[in-house]
Amino acid sequence: MKLQAITMAALLSVSGVAVSAQRQIDLSLSNDTALLRYTMPISYSSAGRTDADFGLLYTEANDLLAMAGIAMIGEAGSQAPGLDGGVGFRLYGASLDNGADIGSVTIGGTLKYVPPTMNRVGFVGTLDYGPDITTFGDAKRFMAFNARVEYQVLPAATIYLGYRNVETRLERNNVDVTLDEGGHIGLKMSF
Repeated sequence: MKLQAITMAALLSVSGVAVSAQRQIDLSLSNDTALLRYTMPISYSSAGRTDADFGLLYTEANDLLAMAGIAMIGEAGSQAPGLDGGVGFRLYGASLDNGADIGSVTIGGTLKYVPPTMNRVGFVGTLDYGPDITTFGDAKRFMAFNARVEYQVLPAATIYLGYRNVETRLERNNVDVTLDEGGHIGLKMSF
């Protein structure tokens, strides 16, 4: 009987988390780039959830960057209400207009802060880094940084303004190449 009660409580706690985490489509645009991402939760626990995400970045210079990753996400701690954190890894693959082909396995982190008194506003920062040892093809290293301010206009729709920097170092001439750097606007929808 005790095992059944524990199992029922565990199922109820997981189902409560499952309702709050949803699939998302996220489109961000600048004058020179378009990034489309799809995120879906794949598991839940009392500590948080695990998300899988897939994305495609296209630039005006005809560079194409694909990405896929997994991240564990949860509350940063009871001493910091409104602060969520995440860690994970992501695989990037790029084909650049200059003929370079790049691949990188990165580790990264995410922080999101939603002030308790302003629950529609959020501040998000992410960083993914792939050193020499996990970057292959025509590149030596890879880095993707993103920061944004969000505003939830509807329960299932959020708009944002952000800054993104995606760069790599080419192996053949040891030159840094920037795939994307600058501001963008975006819309994220949950379903």
